[in-house]
Amino acid sequence: GFLSTLAAIADARVADSRIDALSYRNRVMDLQVMASNVSALDEFARGLTETQRFDAVIESSNPDPNRVQGRIQIEGAQ
Repeated sequence: GFLSTLAAIADARVADSRIDALSYRNRVMDLQVMASNVSALDEFARGLTETQRFDAVIESSNPDPNRVQGRIQIEGAQ
């Protein structure tokens, strides 16, 4: 559920990243994340997937001068 997803996000979060927004609907969480680079964003999504409890997909990544803004969708693994 919602709380177990939040706990996994806290464990998978990489240094120097922040969550700007989240929504949770129908057992799917959408995150808007700021990370230092695309590799950090990917590391965060992989960390969630490696729990084998969640599937995390980077929906988009948009670089800005110093950081990358990404959208990640997280669902319970099937």
